[in-house]
Amino acid sequence: MEFKTEAIGAKILETITAGLYDGNLNCLREYVQNSIDAEAKNIDIYFENDDNDLVIRDDGNGMNTKELTDALRVGVSSKEGDKVGWRGIGIWSGVSASHRIVIITKKARGKKLRIQVDCDKLRKGMSSNGPATEILTKSTGDIEVLPLGNDEGKDAHFTEIRLESMLRTQRGLFIQRNIYNYLARNVPAPFNKNVFHHSSEIEEHLNEQGVLQPSIHITSCGETVYRPPTDISLFFDKLIWKDFKVNDEVVATGWFITTDKNQVPKEPNVGIYFKKKGFTLGDSTLVRSQTDVTYNAWQYGEIHIVAKDLVENASRNNFESSSDKLEPFLEQVGIFVSQLQMMNRYQTGKTSPRLKKSISSAVQSGDNLKAKADIKKFKKKVTQPVSFPKDDSLSEMREVIDEASKKGMEEIEDVSKNIKESSSSPVVDKVALARAHYDNILDWMHPDIKDEMKKRSPSGRRELALLSTKPIRVVLQQKTKLNSNEIFDLSREAFDWEGVTGKQGRNPKITMTGQFDNTKQNSGRLAARNRRFGVLTYSIYDLMDNMSKHNSGKPEFAWLENIFSFDESIIGRARLLYKISPPWSHEISVVSPFPREQNNACSRGYRHFAVCSRHHRCDITLHLRLETSAQSH
Repeated sequence: MEFKTEAIGAKILETITAGLYDGNLNCLREYVQNSIDAEAKNIDIYFENDDNDLVIRDDGNGMNTKELTDALRVGVSSKEGDKVGWRGIGIWSGVSASHRIVIITKKARGKKLRIQVDCDKLRKGMSSNGPATEILTKSTGDIEVLPLGNDEGKDAHFTEIRLESMLRTQRGLFIQRNIYNYLARNVPAPFNKNVFHHSSEIEEHLNEQGVLQPSIHITSCGETVYRPPTDISLFFDKLIWKDFKVNDEVVATGWFITTDKNQVPKEPNVGIYFKKKGFTLGDSTLVRSQTDVTYNAWQYGEIHIVAKDLVENASRNNFESSSDKLEPFLEQVGIFVSQLQMMNRYQTGKTSPRLKKSISSAVQSGDNLKAKADIKKFKKKVTQPVSFPKDDSLSEMREVIDEASKKGMEEIEDVSKNIKESSSSPVVDKVALARAHYDNILDWMHPDIKDEMKKRSPSGRRELALLSTKPIRVVLQQKTKLNSNEIFDLSREAFDWEGVTGKQGRNPKITMTGQFDNTKQNSGRLAARNRRFGVLTYSIYDLMDNMSKHNSGKPEFAWLENIFSFDESIIGRARLLYKISPPWSHEISVVSPFPREQNNACSRGYRHFAVCSRHHRCDITLHLRLETSAQSH
């Protein structure tokens, strides 16, 4: 069957441009490939015109008129041998990212040429049923000859791809940091030898295996692009090599390093990637998907394809199923990844970082009992037998992990020794000291408070709202001469147990309005008494027991939350309550116990809070100074 020009519709153009590259950063990889195939040594990628135009410029061989015409053919490539690109569509990859593609190029002693592709017209034509060749012709201008620039001599050679007027939908993706990270991950950028000292060893080994490694210098907005790893301190100082063979033929070779932190490193220092001619195939999930086990990515590494018949697909996110070597190769990769996971479990068992962290935290907090218990667990765990993978390529890592385990054991032994020495010293344990202090304070407390405080839980932690209610009620009952029921109702409502609006139709015991009963003579006096008494009693509770109302956990209130620890959190507050209104005192003035430099106590805050309750039945004066710039509350 003979195909004519009109048999190839314009919709095929969408498939081979936007369909393959989807208007994303992958077009950068295609242009870098073309630059490398043109034998460029330097590639600069940068923005112009207020970041509206993206420029990819190289110092490659450049193109003459025929070569430029050939480069614009769709699906036709004259590249052979070790060239990276070979499908003949990469130059069109920027169509879905910009309004125009402009190509400017020059060969040594050749003319400076320019051609422009109208991407808007091309995208519009893709939706028609017209012939593809007709749409391409209408969208692509003629080749022009440009005058040389001031810094361009006859021997100058270069190619410049300009994605002009980037689409608004793509501008959020094509930003400086994204471009750098993409290039570092996907193109054959060099290692930073000042950071990664294994780089020379890797390059030598790959050269011995015949792996093509382009020598290229790439900058992104003036910043030299280096491929990971970027932080060698995250890893053991040991390089793992693994050759993958099919029928005794090395089809791929890989290098790997393992973190010594026992956790997945952060980007970009994480993952294992397939590489072909220096370019990345897919992402790290392509390697991980070859195994059925759950793999914790504690390794960073690259698997470089050696066999020429292991070919990447058109979008370069996987392999083409065109070689009988592919399945056995990927099966080996899956087995190796499962072996890496087994090694990770061995490392966990022999180093036990969580227990080491727990021991360190216990020691810092002075909890020697917990530290001793965790030390015992640590020693038991790291001495238990753990299976190690049988893969010969990992055998040296066993020695590295065992050495780390030995070092960790020595560190824990030192900690254990220090704990024993501190236990035999005359320094009193912090917990014991707190308990002794607690018992000492109880001796001189008011009997009612003392009895109530003894009802604490074994750990000494109970809500002070429960503990303080009875002694406060007793003390205030003595001062006000109210009977048990009256003071109970009054304190209950002051603490807002059931609200301060009254119960079952009865008048409220605490009022701020002046209306208390039907006796006009007593109304004002009793209302004033209740207003002062209510604010006083509730303020005590509110300040010390209802911390959540005052931004509990916020920095501005940390000083109050941290003022006491362990049993003293109860002791201190009860002591303050006791000082406020002991039964033998007629007037007590408590000036703020809070440091003035820490007086920004509450974001809602008290600028100057003073409560005075003084009348014929109750003489109590309380001054709390919490000076802030906030409005009075």
